Amino acid sequence: MEQARGQSRGSDPKPCSNAELQRLEKEIEKTRQDLKRLQEKLSNENFVSRAPTEVVDKERRRAADLGNALANLTAQRDKVSNLQNE
Repeated sequence: MEQARGQSRGSDPKPCSNAELQRLEKEIEKTRQDLKRLQEKLSNENFVSRAPTEVVDKERRRAADLGNALANLTAQRDKVSNLQNE
């Protein structure tokens, strides 16, 4: 009886992990695209020179936040992937 419960628990995480991996991959891709667009905007000399300083600073902070979010999402994905491979 105890062994049967252990086996069912052992098989449950993989479907959840697959769904979680897919969710994380989608979120990573969206964050990458957003960050790329923002970096392109910030590398546009016309935008940086003409936009108010507050706007440029806000976009730079947003780019930094997206970079941090991307790092966190990637770490989460790696963690879930490692759990799935156990």
